[in-house]
Amino acid sequence: MHQVNGDRQRRVRSLAKNLEKIANTRRKLKDQFALVKQELEEKIARAERELIPQLENLDAQEKVILLEHNLLHNMDAPTSNLPDEILAMVFEAGMVRDSDDRFYFGERVSHVSHRWRCVALSTPCLWAHIWYRPLQVQGYEHEIFEASVGRGSVYLSRSRRVPLDIRIHVVHNSDISPDFLQSIREHIGHCRSLSMIAEHGVSLPSVIEATSYQVAPMLTSLELSIPITDSYSQFSTSFLPHGAPLLRTVHLGGIDYDTAPLWLPALASVTNLRLTNIVIEDSEEYVNFQNALAALQLLSHLELTFEEVASSSPHLSIVLPALRYLHVDFKHDRSPLRTVMTSIHAPALFCISLAGLHEELSLIESTSAESRFPSLRHVVLVGSVLAALSELESLTVALPKVEQVTYRCDQALPDGLFFQVLKAHMADGGDGDAHKEANKPADQAVWPNLRTIAISALQGPPDVLSLRRIILRLRQAGSSIHTLLLPGSCVDNIAEVLQDVVKIERFIDEWPMPFQCFQ
Repeated sequence: MHQVNGDRQRRVRSLAKNLEKIANTRRKLKDQFALVKQELEEKIARAERELIPQLENLDAQEKVILLEHNLLHNMDAPTSNLPDEILAMVFEAGMVRDSDDRFYFGERVSHVSHRWRCVALSTPCLWAHIWYRPLQVQGYEHEIFEASVGRGSVYLSRSRRVPLDIRIHVVHNSDISPDFLQSIREHIGHCRSLSMIAEHGVSLPSVIEATSYQVAPMLTSLELSIPITDSYSQFSTSFLPHGAPLLRTVHLGGIDYDTAPLWLPALASVTNLRLTNIVIEDSEEYVNFQNALAALQLLSHLELTFEEVASSSPHLSIVLPALRYLHVDFKHDRSPLRTVMTSIHAPALFCISLAGLHEELSLIESTSAESRFPSLRHVVLVGSVLAALSELESLTVALPKVEQVTYRCDQALPDGLFFQVLKAHMADGGDGDAHKEANKPADQAVWPNLRTIAISALQGPPDVLSLRRIILRLRQAGSSIHTLLLPGSCVDNIAEVLQDVVKIERFIDEWPMPFQCFQ
């Protein structure tokens, strides 16, 4: 028979009593908590009934007082007596055409006062500059492209039907949403300026197709910049097939010239063209590139920036009868410049600008290009002055009738280098017999017709006596130079002192800037 342990039973009964006590205590605490909670809820309810009406009353009083305060304050504002129409004109004048601020100017003035907001919202041109790009949004770690789509919708509704300036910067393929594309389709018809920039890996055919949805009768300027490695995939259909009759200024970057038949017809009326990141991989693409240029007979301003050109490319004649300004920027490859100097025939060309010269690698062939550029009178050399000087003799042979040379320096020149530039315009470099050639007299002038030398940057006013001696030597060498264009900070100190030997005027960069609207 099983024997019951008395001590264990007594311990069990003791533990049971303790559990019962704990349960009773828990019930009492819950009842007490419920009572306190009920009392607090009743107090909160009474406070809400008493305090909320008081707060609402204070809000109403504040609104009335604030309205009167703002009204009286605005009556004393300098613009308070201006009619709305005049204030709108002030806002319009405040928008800087070529500044990024124009994309947000309408928002900023609309937040100043109630009246300013009313005037701003009723002035459509303040909302005509729309920038689609990733924006920082509160609560998100990364910038959100969709935020600019929402902002763009607001701007489009406020801009009504005024001409639009639209800038698109796509970073990810996921940025290209149906709402975004629909917005472009609906408003391309009254777009005045369009800029499309894609980062590496972004596919733009859907965006290009959206911009080609209808005729673009107001479009005057267009930019399309694509990473070189992605150029092949960007054009799948004709670009602007319905026409853009007012299109005059175009910048194309990283374009595959084998796709020219898809976009070239839209450029028929273009007069200002910039082609950047030019890569020509084979002779077929080279022919397409040259044919594309030759088809644009209205060009008056052409800028070419080369990255790479196949050495075996053929040279075809490119006749550009209206071309006045030509800029060529290249790496250390002779091919692009050879193409320009031997292929392009521009009877009206007045000014050529060269960038990418290298002092250790001659890029310019010493053969005359006068027959191809009979009207050329101005040469602009961009970048390293030493590199430019190394090409001076070849340039003199290639372009003999130059009347002005401009050195757009990559850094301010000290006196010694400035004087070296001037001396370089004598055949011996100003060093007497040290550089005399057998068939050239000492101190013969380089570019005998040269009248003006322009220098964009000097470290300070040059030494007057040294400058006088060099100018007199140039004159003795037969130079026709009579004007120096120098930085404004240098002119005032020396112009009057040297007026008997040379005219010194302020440097002004006269190179046309038709593509500034894209900056």
